[in-house]
Amino acid sequence: MDRRNEVTGEEIELDEDSPSLISGGNVTQALAPTDSGKDAYMVLAGCFLAEVFTWALPYSYGVFQAYYTLHKTFPTQTRGVAVVGTIMIGLMTVLSPFSAMASQMWPHLRRSIMAFGLVLASSSLVAASYCTRVDALIATQGVLYAVGCVVAYFPCFIFLDEWFVRRKGLAYGVAWAGTGFGGSVTPFILDWLLSTYGPRITLRIWAVVQLVGVGAAILLVRNRLPISGAHTLRSTDMAFLKYPPFWVFEAANIIVALGAYLPMLYIPTFAASIDLPAFSGPLALALYSIFTVCGCLLLGSLVDHFHVCTVILLSTLCQLIAIFIFWGLTNGQVLLYLFAILYGVFGGASSSTWPGCSLAINNAIPGCHVDTAFVLSLLTAGKGLGSLASGPLSTALLQSGWQVHTKSAYGSDFGAIIVFTGISAMFGIIACVGRLFRIV
Repeated sequence: MDRRNEVTGEEIELDEDSPSLISGGNVTQALAPTDSGKDAYMVLAGCFLAEVFTWALPYSYGVFQAYYTLHKTFPTQTRGVAVVGTIMIGLMTVLSPFSAMASQMWPHLRRSIMAFGLVLASSSLVAASYCTRVDALIATQGVLYAVGCVVAYFPCFIFLDEWFVRRKGLAYGVAWAGTGFGGSVTPFILDWLLSTYGPRITLRIWAVVQLVGVGAAILLVRNRLPISGAHTLRSTDMAFLKYPPFWVFEAANIIVALGAYLPMLYIPTFAASIDLPAFSGPLALALYSIFTVCGCLLLGSLVDHFHVCTVILLSTLCQLIAIFIFWGLTNGQVLLYLFAILYGVFGGASSSTWPGCSLAINNAIPGCHVDTAFVLSLLTAGKGLGSLASGPLSTALLQSGWQVHTKSAYGSDFGAIIVFTGISAMFGIIACVGRLFRIV
């Protein structure tokens, strides 16, 4: 980045991890070090907390769905209940680029914008607790909650990108591990709350939990680089969108996302449909989430040391084993749990490869500035598009009349879902083909 010394008129060039810069007049402001130190770790902790409390509810929505279906909370609109979960996740991801651009353009308003989003998200859960129709539930717990969350959550990664340079992949992996950490306990908490108090009180309790958890995150995150002007817009360089490398990763990302969310959405219902114990669905979700934490740390570290396409190839192969063998052949608890573990590591944590995608795009396009946080927001949006499409697709698959005469999961009503999830995961190989032809 360039800064002008207002005393001498000379321009100086500084990197983001430069130890100091001229902020105005003859005043030199020291910058905190990147990749280490109390301030950097506080920002990382804030991002982790934001991840925990933002995504715990959407990724555990399968527990709500199972409750609504079992107790016939919306007896005339049972099938529409699944749409709430896909809309929550889909909108939270699709709207990410807009949140990222707003954070870049108005850096002085970042924390205020985040606070507004938090209030909107918590209020929407309270409103959802009064809903008696699925369409109202979609509008509140689905749409409004998603908008509030993305406004409150995504700016955290603008801060994280400033504080971590050399260990960026690992830092994002640690932050994104918050999703798995929250998801490992949230299904049990929600299951207990729903069975004890019902959905109305549960939603109100979680509104308070969200307010406190994300509120703490907002207090922890802060800028490392000084804001050049209180009302100066900061444009994001989008030149990389003109070149193939980004679109190779995005195409693979969107297709894989068509099936990526289906396992965690349907695991509780699937477990109940094959007469597994009541605890097996929430336990499988918890195992998925716990091992997503491990996967985030593993894949985040790997992309700091190996080309991202190598890591994506490893991740894709392991996902295929998990889906086609462990889930597809499930006829009891053991294989279901093995699926949740392996898919959690390599499927649930697949977004931890994205900082490596940003680096690969930057290296493939000489002279082009690539903003990591903005690339991540676009990849997040692509994943969201796949998620939004997966809702209607999964409903159609369940109604397709799939029939395979076997005692494994392939012979259940979810056989078509399993096959579709595996085929969509296979398209992660697109990125590796791009590497083979030297596109990325």
